[in-house]
Amino acid sequence: GRAAANEKRQRHQPTQEGHHCPSLPTREEEEQQQTSEQPVHPAAMASLHLAKHARQMNIIHRPAMLYKRIVRELPRILTIYDIDIPVAQAKARIRDSFNENAAIKDDRVQEMLIEQGYFSLETTMLQHKQKAHIMHYLEGYMVSGEGDRKRLSEEDSIDAQFARN
Repeated sequence: GRAAANEKRQRHQPTQEGHHCPSLPTREEEEQQQTSEQPVHPAAMASLHLAKHARQMNIIHRPAMLYKRIVRELPRILTIYDIDIPVAQAKARIRDSFNENAAIKDDRVQEMLIEQGYFSLETTMLQHKQKAHIMHYLEGYMVSGEGDRKRLSEEDSIDAQFARN
């Protein structure tokens, strides 16, 4: 009885080097097993991979990497959500958002904002947001002239009708 209890205790305690016995999986092995069992959407894998890579980078480079990733995906986002805003205008709004937070010096707050940025980008790319959410971020509450390119006048030719889509 006593030998079995000691053996059981030794199995669940770290060895002298600080490592766990090989019979118990480490936290990293458990996380790897959990992530390998769950199916991940291909668009999410790219975003998750970039977010993981960004977490490992220096804090100075992480906002720049997030900005580049958002700007790279911006034309696709505008197409997916059928938003009639020029890419340059949307890019300017994103740049303004980054500049608003440029004065923040606390590393913890910067890290939180970067994680929120990656989360927002990922949910946008996976189409978990609605068009109104994106429009609110880009233009505010008022949406002026949305869909003007889809309105036809009586003088529009067949080519204009085709080009509106």
